[in-house]
Amino acid sequence: MEKDVSQLKSVLQVLPVPSFFTDGETVTWSSDACRRLPLRVGDPIAPLLGKSLPLFRERTDGVTACLPVGIGASQFEATIRRVGEEDLFFLTAASSDDTATLRAVAAGLRPALDELVGAGGKLLPYLEEQEDAKIQSWTSSVSHAAFRLLRAVGALQFYDRIASRPSSGAFRQTDLCETLEALCSRAKDMLGDSRITLNYKLPEKTVIACVDRQALEYAVLHLIANAAAHCGDSREIALQAAASGRWLRIRVSDSGGAAEQDALATAFSRYQHPGASDSGIGLGLPIARAVAQQHGGSLLLESSEQGTSAVMTVDLTISQPPELHDQLVEYASGYDPALIILSAVLPPETFDSRNVDL
Repeated sequence: MEKDVSQLKSVLQVLPVPSFFTDGETVTWSSDACRRLPLRVGDPIAPLLGKSLPLFRERTDGVTACLPVGIGASQFEATIRRVGEEDLFFLTAASSDDTATLRAVAAGLRPALDELVGAGGKLLPYLEEQEDAKIQSWTSSVSHAAFRLLRAVGALQFYDRIASRPSSGAFRQTDLCETLEALCSRAKDMLGDSRITLNYKLPEKTVIACVDRQALEYAVLHLIANAAAHCGDSREIALQAAASGRWLRIRVSDSGGAAEQDALATAFSRYQHPGASDSGIGLGLPIARAVAQQHGGSLLLESSEQGTSAVMTVDLTISQPPELHDQLVEYASGYDPALIILSAVLPPETFDSRNVDL
């Protein structure tokens, strides 16, 4: 193994991608590409990973994880894998935030989309009453497309809020088991239209915490949609929530096999799609991670031969933030948020106006 690691280091040394090894405590080796960073052998690793470190160290061998790393003033996405007794980090630069652009684009699109959906809600039922299969198929497709556009605009607006005001939120004491049960039950019913099975397991005991319920629901729905888009032929995804000490951990897993290394490295980059999915505009995972950080936690991606898991943690001891407010982002324009966010993985038939209250 030592020979293999030595050979790997010699290869990494000539690559332009910053990479380094750690023993779980300190940096043991770094490539020449790391010299432009304030990173040296012997530096402690904990300050780089923050609250992600304990979760990462608990993973099983052979799992590849993707998580944020801060080195000096620079922010990176790190793809990490166990190599012998050490952890190998590949770094890619994190995308910068341009929330003003997001806000302007979303503000320009939202009124037109609301008008489109409103007009469609009045027109489509009359067309579908003709009992013509082709017309019913077309109107369902139009409604589906409108909902997917609402999803995109809602994601832009919500990410703008969470990115520009990360310490704020409509935090209230919430029964998390009750909240997750209602959300998972609704999502399970909807995903049945796509012949996707959502298996979920929640804590048996009541878990009460001060959270931004709306933001947390949006984040979990995006994780479910992302897993559904990558579940492969098995058509199964799973959600497990468990409370341990001060943390609630929500793991959402697909069963579509290991993710490509390149997909993991850019998974948290805005407007990027893990793998070959075209199910959205690439904001689902950034939104989920921002919500986890809003709640004092983190979001990790782990990949193995069985599939990819997103592990979201929420600090159950968090108090009300200094910028407590009641203003909620109108993500779904008054419609069911689950229907909006899961629209990327649902069939057009779900949006037949005879089934959906438009």
